Amino acid sequence: MVQSETFIDRLVHAIQEKRSVLCVGIDPQFDSIPEPLKREAISRYGKTLRAIRHLFEEFAKRIIHAVEFDAVAVKPNWGFFVGYGYHGFRAYQNILQYAQRQGLIVIADGKPGDGPPTAQYYAKGFLGEMPFWPDGDGRPTTIRSPIRADAMTAQVELGEPWWDALRDEVVATGRGAFLMLRSSFRGGWSGHESSIQRHTTISAEPWWEQFAQSHMKKICADTAGKTGWYNVGAVVGATFPREAETIRKILPKVWFLTPGLGDQKATADDAVAGVDDQGLGVLAAPSRSVIYAYMREGFIRPPEEFAQAAAAAARVARDALNMAIQRRLHDRKNATVR
Repeated sequence: MVQSETFIDRLVHAIQEKRSVLCVGIDPQFDSIPEPLKREAISRYGKTLRAIRHLFEEFAKRIIHAVEFDAVAVKPNWGFFVGYGYHGFRAYQNILQYAQRQGLIVIADGKPGDGPPTAQYYAKGFLGEMPFWPDGDGRPTTIRSPIRADAMTAQVELGEPWWDALRDEVVATGRGAFLMLRSSFRGGWSGHESSIQRHTTISAEPWWEQFAQSHMKKICADTAGKTGWYNVGAVVGATFPREAETIRKILPKVWFLTPGLGDQKATADDAVAGVDDQGLGVLAAPSRSVIYAYMREGFIRPPEEFAQAAAAAARVARDALNMAIQRRLHDRKNATVR
C-alpha cells in the first residue's frame, strides 16, 4: 500500500469537500469554439498555428475558470491537440498546468498503450519524471515531465508489460491511471473487444467482466491509498449503467471514470450507477454538454457568454449527479428493507 497521500486520496477529499463528482472534459473542437475568440486570436497572430495555440488556451482557461467551483477535476483530451504539432503540444501543456494552479485535479486523457520500453516512457511522460542531462559529477538526473498530470487514461490491449509499466509508475509517484474497461461509445467496438479477448478465456461472460475478474485485481495490487481506494481505476462509460453495477460488485475499491453524460445521451442516474453504498466510487466526465453549453438547449447564450453558459451547465450537472446519487442510495436502502 502506498503510504503518503496519493491521487485517489486527493480525489476523495476534493469530492467530499466540494460535494461534487463532476469532471469536465476539455475537448477544444475548432469548429465549436466561439467566433469572438477566433477573431481575437487572428488579430494577434494571423491565421497561423500560433493563433490556434492562443485560441485553445484562451478557450480552455475561461472554461476552467467557469467550472472550477462545481467541478473537482478536468480532463484535457490529447487527441484534440496532437494534430497541431508543436503549438498543440504547448497548448496542452499550458492548459494542464493552468488547471493545476487553479487547484483542480487533472486527468490526462491520452489513452496510450504500448510495450516496453515505450510503455515506461508513456507512463513517465504523463505521470512522472523524464531522463535528463547528467549533473556536474556525471550522475544521471531526471526532470518533471511538463505534461505530468494527477492521473491518466490508458488502453488495456497490450497486456502485462504495459500494465506492469503503468502500475510501477503509479506506485512510484502516487499518481493515478484509469484503464479503458468499458468505453462510453455504443457499437463499433468489435475490433477492440477482439483484441482484448486474447487476455481472457472463451466464456459466456463478456470480455470486460472476465478482465475485471482475472486482471484488474492484479493490476491494482499495491496501489491502494489511505482511503482504501486503488490508484488504478477503470473507465466505465455512463452509457452502460448495468455493466457499471456488475463491475462494482467485482471491483468494490476501483474508482470509475464515467464519460458519456450529456451528448452521448447518458443521464445522471446512468452516470452514478457504479457508486458504492456510501455514494463514492464514480467521477462523471461530461465534455461537450458543458464546454459548448452556449449552443445547447436550456443554456443558449451569445457566443461572447460561452463561459457563463458553461458555468451554468456545470452547476446543473453537479446538482443532478448529487441528486442521482441520493436516489440510488435511497433505492438500495429500500430494497434492503424489503
